[in-house]
Order: sequence, then C-alpha cells, then structure tokens
Amino acid sequence: MDRIIMHIDMNSYFASVEQQANPHLRGKPVGVGGPNDGRTVLAAVSIEAKRRGVKTGMGVYEARRICPDIICVQGDYNKYACVTNSLVLIYRRYTPLMEIFSIDEVFMDVSQSLGSWKGAVKAVYEIKRTIKKEVGEWLTCSVGVGPNKLIAKLASDMKKPDGLVVVQPKDIPAVLTRIKLDDFCGIGSRTKRNLLSMGIDTVKKLGDAPLESLIKRFGKIGYALHKMGRGEDDSPVISYYDIPEPKSMGHSYTLPKDSSDPEVINATLLRLAEQVGRRMRAERFMGRVVHAGIRTSDFTFMGKQKALNKFIDDGYDIYTAAKGIIESFHYSGGVRLVAVSVSHLVKDRQQLSFLPEEVRKEKLLLTLDSLNNRYGEFSVGRASLMQATVNKGTSGLGANRAMARFHRNNDDRSHRDVMSEFNGTPEIP
Repeated sequence: MDRIIMHIDMNSYFASVEQQANPHLRGKPVGVGGPNDGRTVLAAVSIEAKRRGVKTGMGVYEARRICPDIICVQGDYNKYACVTNSLVLIYRRYTPLMEIFSIDEVFMDVSQSLGSWKGAVKAVYEIKRTIKKEVGEWLTCSVGVGPNKLIAKLASDMKKPDGLVVVQPKDIPAVLTRIKLDDFCGIGSRTKRNLLSMGIDTVKKLGDAPLESLIKRFGKIGYALHKMGRGEDDSPVISYYDIPEPKSMGHSYTLPKDSSDPEVINATLLRLAEQVGRRMRAERFMGRVVHAGIRTSDFTFMGKQKALNKFIDDGYDIYTAAKGIIESFHYSGGVRLVAVSVSHLVKDRQQLSFLPEEVRKEKLLLTLDSLNNRYGEFSVGRASLMQATVNKGTSGLGANRAMARFHRNNDDRSHRDVMSEFNGTPEIP
C-alpha cells in the first residue's frame, strides 16, 4: 500500500495570528519582528505585505522603504504557541502519526487512518473549514499530499496561499520536470552552487547523476541528494511522542544598540541565563557544560565553553560560569549580541541536599517558578535584572519539543483557558 503523507503549512503564520487577534490589522501590510525595531529582521510578513514586495528575513528599514505603510509588531511566541496547540488538537483527530516539523508546519501519515487519496483530500477540506471555525477565520494553510515527506512538502509550496496540491506516485516524474533544484527543502544556495559546478542544473540531471560522484563531492549528503532527484524519501513521520530529548538549551539576544558597558552586558547575560535555567527546570534537565559568546560591533563572534564539576539548573550558577567565560575575551568596541547555553544535559537527576543554604535555594527557585508560571516570565526576579530588557522568547524556542510536551501532557483544560484570552477583546494599537 502506498504511503499517504500530508504536509500542512500555515500561511504567513505569525502575521496572520496577529491579524486574527487584532481586527485593525486585517487587510493591511503587517510585519512581525523582534523588540529592537531598528535592528531586527522580520520573522514573518502578512500576505498583503508580500504582495507589496516585502519578504520574510528583510530588515525593518528595507521593508519600510519598499512599503512605507507597513505595520511592524513585536512577535509574541506564547501567543503563536497557543494557536499552534489548537491547530494540533485538530490534526490529532485524523491520525496519531503526526510530526510537528516547526511551529507552523506538520507532517501527517494518514495511510492507515484515512486509507485512500480521496479520503485524504476530503480530510484536507475538513481541516481547512475546522481551522476557520474553531481557531480563526483569518488563518489559512497550504497543504501538500504525496507518497512521502519530500513530495508532500514540495506539493504544499506549489500553491500558496490556501492551496491544496496532490501528487500521487504516478505524477512524480512530471512534477520533477517542472521544479527547480532549490525548490527542494534541503538544497540551499551553497549546495546548489556545488551542483551547478558539477553540471547539474535540473532535477532530472540530479536524479540521473551517478551516486558515486555525488558521494565523492558531498559525502553522506550525496545519498539524500540522489534520492531527491528521483523524488524518493523513506524517512518516517516521527510522532511528537517520539521526539528525541534536546542536547542543549540556550538563548541569545541582540542588544538595542552596541554597548561596551559591562553592567549592561552582564545584566543581559544574567537575564538570558535565568531564562535558560527556567527552561531546564521546566523540562527537568540539569547540565554540566556552559557555553557563552558575544558578537562584537564588527560582527566577530567569540565563544567558549566551560565544563563544571557538578550538574546545575540554577540561572545564577549558569550566569556565574558564563560571565567568567566572557570576561576572558579580548576585544575592542561594543558588543552587539550576547549568547549563553548549557549542554551535556541529563534528565531527572536532581538530588536532594541536606545543606541548609542549598535547601533554601531550591525552595526559592520553586517559588519563583511558580509565581512566574502564574503571572508571566520575570514577574518576579533578581533586582539586577532591571538593567536588562531582554524579551522572552528571543531564541532557542524549540517549537516542536514545546508542542510535543504540551500534547503529551494533554492538558486541554489549561490550553482552553489560555486560548480564551487570545480570542478575547483585541488590544487596539
């Protein structure tokens, strides 16, 4: 039996969610970026902005030059995560074999649950209607249906926005003659340049190229490229229950303006370290290797790591190690970006301590986490954090793992409470 794989890709997702939440943004060019309006790039742009020539990844200044009336709003990851949770609850009605590929994309293996191409097409239209009815009428998705993940994702890109493209096995040869090399997910500009240097400028030539020559040029990736050229992909849809644990957790932040003030840099580093520690405790991880880095005004990146003699999950302990690393750097000029992460993670390794100061610290962390879970991140924190203005969700979001955790816990009740806020009265800018 042929596999039947769906790839669902939400259109202009972050921007569409903002338009759904605020009717005053609907029908207008909208860009979603970070908190530093003058130095950020747009993580998403609305369909209206795309029609005016604005693209995702474009700087705010350039976007405003092309589209002077574009409305730039700061991204809100928690809002998008809540909406994605609602979408996943819909997808789960059709198959348990669902892979959360990113915060706005999923793969679904409906081979057994729907059993036919006709059934899959019917389900797609049902999903589209349900999204508008239960989540938001301003949200649309493009869907590709194919015999594997490669073709399904390719198909979803063929008709945007709000499209549906079905590619059955018999259709693959014709489809491959109509697409370009970089239409494939996984072939970027560098890989394309290398292929062109080998005389491979079409998908057909890629499929016909000797496997040995591709392996010689690209190593193990040559196997994947060879299969791409033939429209083949044996990779399974990985259920969100089977997502591997993270190897590290980290955050980075671009300062509103370059700074050489140690107080500003250290305050930013502390806030990032506290975010990392909070994430680690939420997922019951501890780590033993701290990584820290900075990017200077001339875009030079400096980074090092330090192995500790114990496992930690306290943001201040992470900060102390990271601060020592950054103070060892020799550089001139200002700092543009600060980053910190923890690796060599272990799960459920917390050990009870009988030292009074350690017990007091553990109780304090539990209390802080409880308060911040209830009232929002950094509602309560160290006084020194007041010098930093890092916004939550700056990086290292791990959308697929975050969604997986939510749906493994299946805490629908708390999700409905959060979504009631999203569907409430919008705030007028």
